[in-house]
Amino acid sequence: HEPLSRGVHRKGQWFSINDPDFLALFKIVTNTRLSNDMKHCHEFLHTGALESFHSSKLKYLPKMNAFKMDTHIIMTMFTALEHNFALSVPTKSHSKAAYSRAQKKYVPRTLR
Repeated sequence: HEPLSRGVHRKGQWFSINDPDFLALFKIVTNTRLSNDMKHCHEFLHTGALESFHSSKLKYLPKMNAFKMDTHIIMTMFTALEHNFALSVPTKSHSKAAYSRAQKKYVPRTLR
């Protein structure tokens, strides 16, 4: 659609209350089961993998450059392939000497 005028944007009705789309959305948003599940889900959302993916994506699609949509889609797929491959590669472990009171000497400890 064309850009909305200022008055239409503020005063316009986006949904009719009797509209089936509005009723379906209202049913989803007001569902108590969904809201109760969301209370528990916030503890398990870890964004580290997503941040890592976006960091890898910036290597191929820097924000300073403009790309066509085809290029963007292909490079995003390539980034996903590289990211999934990197997840399957085992990480290197390093050892550090730490003093053990039980053995009364320094012993190597593996760090990730």
